[in-house]
Amino acid sequence: MSGKALIVITGKLAVDPEMRFLPDGTAVTNFMIYTGNGADSKDTLWKVAAWRKSAEWCAENLAKDSVVMVHGSLNVQKDTGEPRLWDSRDGAKHTELSINAERVDPIDNFGKGKSAQSTSKPSPKVDFDEEDEIPF
Repeated sequence: MSGKALIVITGKLAVDPEMRFLPDGTAVTNFMIYTGNGADSKDTLWKVAAWRKSAEWCAENLAKDSVVMVHGSLNVQKDTGEPRLWDSRDGAKHTELSINAERVDPIDNFGKGKSAQSTSKPSPKVDFDEEDEIPF
């Protein structure tokens, strides 16, 4: 039996999404998100590719600083099964973390992203009183 590895990450868009179309007409939207605490250089940058209807939704509803949850599969090198590794000209080692998104869900309505104005898919609602602490 063959299995499938699913990865789920939550983070903030580092740049506005960019949509393009493949020669066969398939829509693909690329963007990058940071995961981590946002306070230092230890944040992890992930490249994300959303496809077809999901790609269109991302391009229409997300922008830099939108917070999203991405469900998808990790892109790995076929020969090693590991993320892409390379050395830069200055000798520093780098790793590229890339995800093929199967689903992208908005998390916030508070950031600068378009998701704050979007009505195509509402953000998750959290039940709490004004006196309660924010539950995350």
